[in-house]
Amino acid sequence: MKRMIGKLIMAYRLEYHWWFIMRYRKRMRKLYDNGESLSSPRMLRLNSKSGNHHVFVMKNEKLFEELYLS
Repeated sequence: MKRMIGKLIMAYRLEYHWWFIMRYRKRMRKLYDNGESLSSPRMLRLNSKSGNHHVFVMKNEKLFEELYLS
């Protein structure tokens, strides 16, 4: 039971971070399509925000697979 709850919590956290990554990508794509440069302060801020979520996903996706999908 404890293992199942841990799996659900970790899966939820991964989905949560993926949602933010996709949200920031969509916003960056809209800005880029509207002529915003890649080095503009808004684009850099969004990239930084999504970077934090990327780090979490990269660290924990492999751990999740090793713990619960093997």
